Amino acid sequence: MGELVARAQRVARRRAQQYPGGPVGLLRRQIHLRSPLLFRCVHDASPSIYHDGTHRAGTPIRPAAVFTGSALSFKRALPATRMEDPEVLPMMNQLVDRPTTPTTPTASPLELPLAPVPATGHIFDVTRRLGTVDMDENQHLRIDGIARHLQDAGVDHLVHTGALESHPHWIVRRTVIDVLRPITWPAQLRIRRWCSGISPRWCTMRVRIDSDTGGLVETEGFWIHMNKDTMSPSRVADEFFDLMCTTTDDRRLRWKQWLDAPLPATPGTRFPLRRTDTDHFQHITNTAYWHAVHEFTADTTDLLAGPHRFVLEYNKPIRYGEALDIHADRVDDAVTVWFSVDGDIRAIAQLRPAT
Repeated sequence: MGELVARAQRVARRRAQQYPGGPVGLLRRQIHLRSPLLFRCVHDASPSIYHDGTHRAGTPIRPAAVFTGSALSFKRALPATRMEDPEVLPMMNQLVDRPTTPTTPTASPLELPLAPVPATGHIFDVTRRLGTVDMDENQHLRIDGIARHLQDAGVDHLVHTGALESHPHWIVRRTVIDVLRPITWPAQLRIRRWCSGISPRWCTMRVRIDSDTGGLVETEGFWIHMNKDTMSPSRVADEFFDLMCTTTDDRRLRWKQWLDAPLPATPGTRFPLRRTDTDHFQHITNTAYWHAVHEFTADTTDLLAGPHRFVLEYNKPIRYGEALDIHADRVDDAVTVWFSVDGDIRAIAQLRPAT
């Protein structure tokens, strides 16, 4: 046993001299020599974080290479003949088989509060008057009226930043609306809009609506910048990206579905569409979806009486002329609304208490 320990110590000292940086240095050297795709790999605090030559200080950027995962993915990427080397395998296991710290279950994004107003950075700030066209029978700002204010604020924000001509086409993928205190007519509205997360082709935009009557609505939309000719996501300009980054540290925003409940087996209710519901993409407008949400949730007075949250996710566009059916179902303290065409789910909405 003593001889084996001494041999292991000699191997470790020799490898430490040949490959500064220990097992990570050896791992980096093996991959660098064997793969022309990986370049300028630099170990930084964790073997799962690498940077390329164009990264910003303190911001991990995925390199232009196929090896971008954890140490385990590097281990799998090494040639099998090299992995059989009795000197390499223990070093790789030292990286891969590290003890993990038990993690506590995270809350569903449906239950998490929206980010607060940032203290600094670019915040679009305007005032509006609440019109009678947007109020319900209780003189409260309706949910589809909130959606219209969000749409108008988005266009005005682009005009304010000089980005309307270069970024005119956007599609919303998800909208979250928290009605914390209802806004009653008559009222003056203060609308603040800022970025809460971004990637080169999409972003999340927070909007806070305060009224001089004490109302408060918090919202967030997941917006995709579109190329209208190809109908595909398009990169935003560097200047626009940098401006949006002044209010968020999340610069690698990813899409994750929140609502995925299957369509109920019970028949839906036909919901007629109008030509006035069509936008320039030949899709049904955002506010038209909210008309249906309002129609099928207005009677759930127990949920609407207190702070409540609406979430609407758009899966596929709905076009004028298609036969749209609405399905609604309540389970405990949540009402889910499905938009379907011939059994194909085009959108899902949910009403639930706000936390």
